[in-house]
Amino acid sequence: MRTRLARGVRHMNARIKRTTSAMRFAALLLTVALLVGAAPATASTTEIRSLEVSARFASSLEPDATPVTPAQKTGADVAVSESRAGYTTPLAKAKAPLPKPVAKPAPAPARRSAGSSTAKTSSTPASSSAPKPASNASAPAPKPAASSGNTLSQARSILASRIATYPILRGATVEVGDTKGNPQAICYYKSGRIIINPNHTVSVERIINHEIWHIIDWRDNGQINWGESVPPSNAADFRG
Repeated sequence: MRTRLARGVRHMNARIKRTTSAMRFAALLLTVALLVGAAPATASTTEIRSLEVSARFASSLEPDATPVTPAQKTGADVAVSESRAGYTTPLAKAKAPLPKPVAKPAPAPARRSAGSSTAKTSSTPASSSAPKPASNASAPAPKPAASSGNTLSQARSILASRIATYPILRGATVEVGDTKGNPQAICYYKSGRIIINPNHTVSVERIINHEIWHIIDWRDNGQINWGESVPPSNAADFRG
C-alpha cells in the first residue's frame, strides 16, 4: 500500500514539473515573438523620421568668379612691381620755391586834349564768361536682384530640359525656400526635391546641374556612391 502511494506521489510530482517547464518554454517563445515583431516597426519609424533630415545634400557651391578688368589688373601689376622694388612707402614730393612777386609799374598820368579840360578815362572791365561745369554722366544703376518668382520659373525651365535629357529624373521638383543653414541649395535625393536659397550667389543653372546628379546617384542603385564628385565619368550612360 505504501509503495503504491509513493509511486503515485512521484508520478504526480513528475507531471507538475513537466507542466511548469512547458509553461516556461511557452512564455519564452511568446517574448521572443513579441520582440521580433516590434523590431521592424521601430526601424520603419526611425527611417521615416530621418528621411527628411539625413537623406539630403547641402551644396555650398563657391560663388562665381568676378572677372578682373584690365584697369584693375594694371593697378595690381604696378603695386606688385613697386613692392618688389622696395617702394613700399610713398616718397614725399619736394616743393619748388615760389617766385617772388614783381612790383607792377605805376600807371602814367592821363594827357589833356585841346578840346577838353580834363581827359575822360573810362575803364570797362572785360567781360569774362565763366566756363560751364561739365555735366556729370550718371552712373548706370545696378541691376535689381532677381525675384524669387523669376528664380523659380528659370529653375523649373532648366530642370525640365534636364529631365528631357536624363529620363531617370522624371518626377523631380524644384522650389525656392529655406536651405537649413544657408547653403546655396539642398537636395532631398530620395524624394527628388531640390530647394534653392533665395539669396544664392551662383547661377541657377549651375545649381540645377549639380543637384540633379545626387538624385540620379540615388536612383541608379539605391545608394549614394558619388558624393560631391558629380557629374560622374559615366554621365552619358543616363541620357535618354
